[in-house]
Amino acid sequence: MKIVFILPRPYPHVVGGYKVVYDYANYLARNHDVTIYHVVNMPFSRSKRPSLLKYIYFKLSGSIHFDWYKFSNPVQMKLCHDLRQIEPCECLIATAWGTAYIAHRLRARKKFYLIQGYEIWGGEDCENVFNSYRLEGMTNIVISTFLKEKVETVGGNPCVVVHNGLDLKNFFIRHLNHERMPNSILMMYNRQFEKGAQDGIEALVLVREQIPDIKVTFFGVESFPQNLPSWIRYVCNPKREVLVELYNQNSIFVNASHTEGFGLSIAEAMACGCAVVATDSGGCRDFAIHNETALLSPPQDPKQLACHIIMFLRDSAYKEKIASNGYEKIQEFEIEKACSAFEKCILG
Repeated sequence: MKIVFILPRPYPHVVGGYKVVYDYANYLARNHDVTIYHVVNMPFSRSKRPSLLKYIYFKLSGSIHFDWYKFSNPVQMKLCHDLRQIEPCECLIATAWGTAYIAHRLRARKKFYLIQGYEIWGGEDCENVFNSYRLEGMTNIVISTFLKEKVETVGGNPCVVVHNGLDLKNFFIRHLNHERMPNSILMMYNRQFEKGAQDGIEALVLVREQIPDIKVTFFGVESFPQNLPSWIRYVCNPKREVLVELYNQNSIFVNASHTEGFGLSIAEAMACGCAVVATDSGGCRDFAIHNETALLSPPQDPKQLACHIIMFLRDSAYKEKIASNGYEKIQEFEIEKACSAFEKCILG
C-alpha cells in the first residue's frame, strides 16, 4: 500500500510528535511504500513569507537531513511547497490540525487524522482546530482517552484510540531508584507557556527552601535558558543515550505541563525507573495514576507540585514504590504493540 504522512516544516532537533510519526512510518515501511511530506506553507499560517522562499530556505539549510532520528526501513522524506507535489496514494495521514485541511483537499481511498494534542494554545485558532476534527471523510486517531473526550465533546468525528509506544530496548532501568543520587530531580525545559516550565521552577524554589541540598537538572532542545537559577544544571539537546543516562541518574522526574496529548517524557522517565511528580495534564492519565504510578497535582499550582516533590524526598520507600509501579505500568506501552495497532487501524 502507498501511504503518505503530511507533517509541517521539518525540525533539526527532537520534537515528540514528529518522533511518533517517524516511528509509525518506519514500522509501516517494512511492508508498505511510505513517504513523509514536510509542507512548508501551512493553511491559516500568519507568515507572510512566500512558500517558495520557505522551501528554498529549508532545502538549502539541509533541515530535512537531520540526525536525531534514524530510519531503519526505506522511508522517503520530501519537502513540499505546492500540494501538487504530493503524489497520489491509497492512504493519507494528517498529523497536525493544519495538515488535516490539506489531507481533506487531496484524493485518497482512506484518510486519517492523527491527533496528538489539543492544539488550542493560542486561542485565536480554536474554531479552525475544532473544525479540523469534523472534516468529512476523515477518520480521527487519537493517542489518549483524554483527547478522545476532548475531540468528541466539540462534535468531532468518532475517534479511535491508539496509545503512543516506547522502545523499551532503549528506555530502561540501568540503576535502581535507591541507587541514584540522593535528592536528585530531573525536568524537561520548554519555553512554551503551556509546558509549565516557570511553574516547575517556582515549585523547585519552594522545595529548596525546605530541602536545600536538592540536585536539579533540566534538559531541553533550546540553548541555556536565561531565567534558570544558578543551582539548576542544564543539558542542551541531549542525544538519546545521554537522555537515558539522565533519567537513570535522577530519582524524581517532574513535569509541570498545563496540557499534554500523551506525555512522552513522563512515559520515558517511568520506563527508566524515575518516580514521577506531574500535573494532571490530561493525556498522561492513561498511565500516570495518582498515588499509584505517579503523584498528580492540578496544572498551574506550583505549591501542590512542590508538596508532592517533598513527599518523595522525605519518604524514600514511598518514592521507590511509586517508581516501581510506574515502571510496571509503562511496560504496557511498547512501541511494537503501538505500531501494530496503528497499522491495523489504517488497514481497516
